[in-house]
Amino acid sequence: MPPEFIDADPTSLPLSFRGYDCQATEELFRRVAWEYGLLVGEHRKLKNEMQGLLARSDAPPAGAAPRQATGDLDEVARSLLTAAHKAARDMRESAREDSERALKKARARAEEIGREAERDGAATAAVSEAAAALRATLQAALARLEAETPGSRLAASTESPQPTEVVTAAAKRLVKRVRS
Repeated sequence: MPPEFIDADPTSLPLSFRGYDCQATEELFRRVAWEYGLLVGEHRKLKNEMQGLLARSDAPPAGAAPRQATGDLDEVARSLLTAAHKAARDMRESAREDSERALKKARARAEEIGREAERDGAATAAVSEAAAALRATLQAALARLEAETPGSRLAASTESPQPTEVVTAAAKRLVKRVRS
């Protein structure tokens, strides 16, 4: 396991009679060599990965200078980063435009639903008003018929009306008048 931090300060090494302690100095050199080997391996791995990425790309990124055979890897990395930033901006802009279109569509649909609800509400109110007017007309006609009919049960009592032949006939006449 590699050390997190190598203390390469020679003043921290223990001293012996003739200079630095040999065992401590060798341990320090081993740790430095170990860390150096890890860094060399990581550098080699990253370099191979970068060359593989460059080999896979057919054309240089947009806005980048054409790649040279002995090109500077830092410059290539910068151009790749620039191209990645541009692609990210383009993707964000595209997503923003898509969301704005969807929002406009949703708002238009909501307005349409609101208008339909208003129309339906107005139609329901009109039907309710017509039903109330018809009910009032029928009640008035029924009251007139009951008053005109001698010996009617309604004229004689305060009970709720029971359907009779006279009331049925009067209702039929009233319906004929309303239809005509």
